[in-house]
Amino acid sequence: MATTETEQPTTASPTEQDAADSDPAIPHVTRVFYITPHGNTKQAIKIHDLTNKLSRLEYSTEIEEEAEKLGQSLADETPLYTIVQPGWWKTITLYAGAAQAEGENTSEALITWKPSGAAHSKQSFNFPESSPFSSHDLTMRLTGSFFTRNEAFVKDSVQYLWRFDSKWQYKHTLYKKIGQSEMCVAKFRTPFRAYKTGGTVFVNEDEIDAVVATITSCAMLRKIRQRR
Repeated sequence: MATTETEQPTTASPTEQDAADSDPAIPHVTRVFYITPHGNTKQAIKIHDLTNKLSRLEYSTEIEEEAEKLGQSLADETPLYTIVQPGWWKTITLYAGAAQAEGENTSEALITWKPSGAAHSKQSFNFPESSPFSSHDLTMRLTGSFFTRNEAFVKDSVQYLWRFDSKWQYKHTLYKKIGQSEMCVAKFRTPFRAYKTGGTVFVNEDEIDAVVATITSCAMLRKIRQRR
C-alpha cells in the first residue's frame, strides 16, 4: 500500500541494500519520478514525484510494479513538473507544476531542451544561471557503436552513460563513469512496448540530479520513437 503525502517510505533492509550495492546494475534509490505515457503528438508530459508515496524506497520488480500503478493513478493530479512539447521539431521546455501545452506559460523555464532532429543527432539541455539542477548546459549524444544506440553526457566533468538493457531498447540504465569502472545511478522501467513511451525513473540522487536523470531519460524515449 502506498504511503500518504506526509509519510516517509521505508528504506531497503540491510540485506536488500547489500544486494543492491553488490550488483552494479541496481541503483541505491533516493528519488523516484514517474513520466506519464506519451507519443509524438503529446504536448504536455507530466512528471510526478513518487518518492514519499511508495511502500519502500528501493529498486525491485515488486516496487517497479507498485510505482507503475501509482503513477497511472495520478493522471489527473498536479505534477511536480511538466515538459511542454509544442511540436515534434520545436524546442521543448520543463516547467514546475502544471503548465499549458499551448499559449504562454508565466512561470520560469527550468530547462530548455533542443531535441534531436534524427535518431543519430545530439540533444542539448540549457539551464538558467541559478538552476539547482546543473551549473552548466548539457549535450547528450550517441557513444560507442552506432548500433548500440547508447547515449552519453558530461556533467561537472563526469561522464554519464544511458545504456539500453536489451536489444528491445525500452528499458535503460544510467551509469556514472568512475575511472575505469562504472556505477549504476538510475534506472528507467516501463511496461509499454507499443507506440507510447513513459514509465518510472529510479534515481540515486547522491550521484546524479534526479531532474537531469529524468529529462535525459525522456531524451532516450524520444530516440526510441524516432527509430520506429
